[in-house]
Amino acid sequence: SIKEALKAVRQNGSTLGLLSEDLRANKLVVLGAVTQSANSLQYAARSLLNDNDFLLQVLKKNGHAIRVVFGFITDEHAWMLTFAYIAVQQAGLALQWLPKLQSNTPLVLNAVRQDGRALEFAWEQLRANHTVVEAALTCETRILESPLKFASAERRADPALVRKALQQCGDALRYACDDLRRDKDMVLAAVTAHGIALQWADVSLRDDPEILIAAVRTDIHVLKSAPTELRNDSGFMFEAVRQNGLALRYASKDLRKNRKLVETAVQQNGLALEYTPEVMRQDQ
Repeated sequence: SIKEALKAVRQNGSTLGLLSEDLRANKLVVLGAVTQSANSLQYAARSLLNDNDFLLQVLKKNGHAIRVVFGFITDEHAWMLTFAYIAVQQAGLALQWLPKLQSNTPLVLNAVRQDGRALEFAWEQLRANHTVVEAALTCETRILESPLKFASAERRADPALVRKALQQCGDALRYACDDLRRDKDMVLAAVTAHGIALQWADVSLRDDPEILIAAVRTDIHVLKSAPTELRNDSGFMFEAVRQNGLALRYASKDLRKNRKLVETAVQQNGLALEYTPEVMRQDQ
């Protein structure tokens, strides 16, 4: 039945290939399969593959299905660009399946606005285009790896673009040019947003007290490799626990016995109590 077929393809789109011709010609069933797996479109009935309006519905569900669509239409197909635009608007990374269109600026812009990582598949000259790179760095999809990685060297040396990248993704500093990773203001901006970015700052800045304090707000573990003299410095550690009480974990053994420091840390975050001596925990 259609109900059983829908249940099956929603769990595994490739199941479509095992169904009867009638079910492979059923639009609901095929759409259910394609939503789960773009490649399942290859098993759809030929009548559906020749239906341009239906293919638009498919691409709105899963842009990666463009790989299958472009496998059986010609470059002269009247709907080729329409299909491509719908695909990248649904899934920017579908640009990877469109090698002949990766130099098309409007199409690439649509792709990177949906998912900045699509910049990887853009024509080399477009990866040096300020507008395209900026669009990738302000895309609508939440991503874990900065598109700055795929930008040209010139764009990775652009302070304004790097700052946009830092707002978007924690690892952006990793892909900035060497000069910007040595720039204290740039590194401060990076670690203030994402403490983890400290690991990509130039080594000359990684032990800078001001930078460490900014980074500890979002990542206490930046103190793990901080100089011993800083972790034993009461002024530095007081400021650290004011920003993040859990930073108490990396204070020196002697400082963790300092009642005022402990009280400041626990006031900022009650969980800091875990890093205090047993006798002080009982007092708390």
